[in-house]
Amino acid sequence: MKTEAHTRCKISLLLCVCIGMCLLLSCGPRSGIQAEEEQGEGVCGTETNGLCGNAVQESINSNWVISAYGLQGNPAHGQKLFKQNCAVCHGLTDQKLTGSGLKGIIYRVPKPEIEWLKKYILNSDKVLNAGDAYAKKLNAESGGMPMTVFEGQLTDEELNDLLIYILANTK
Repeated sequence: MKTEAHTRCKISLLLCVCIGMCLLLSCGPRSGIQAEEEQGEGVCGTETNGLCGNAVQESINSNWVISAYGLQGNPAHGQKLFKQNCAVCHGLTDQKLTGSGLKGIIYRVPKPEIEWLKKYILNSDKVLNAGDAYAKKLNAESGGMPMTVFEGQLTDEELNDLLIYILANTK
């Protein structure tokens, strides 16, 4: 009787470890877009191009952005750019940091959305000084804290990469 309970306990522990590993693999380091990893057969198999966990959803969302807005680019590179340049002030959720949270940003900005976002990302001061009402609102919400000027710093391709990443992760 004692050995049977001991065996059940070992099996339960083993199952917990297995479930924990599965969760770790789907939500852990491989869950983001893998910028430096080659696409192909991966841990999760060929049906997802080697992507795991949230990376599969991000890939699907990137495809939505690309088809809905006609942007061409590399969302993995956009993720890298976001982490280097934007994440200090902006989150991908609706939580306000120094700058506004970006969740649903595509539904809040003036039309044409992509054109407005590109102008604002490159030089928010120019958009603000042109009298744009939404830029004034954002400026007031951030307490007048100016956004970094990326004009001359980001190429058109990098701007597309960044937008695809942001929009795919804030829908």
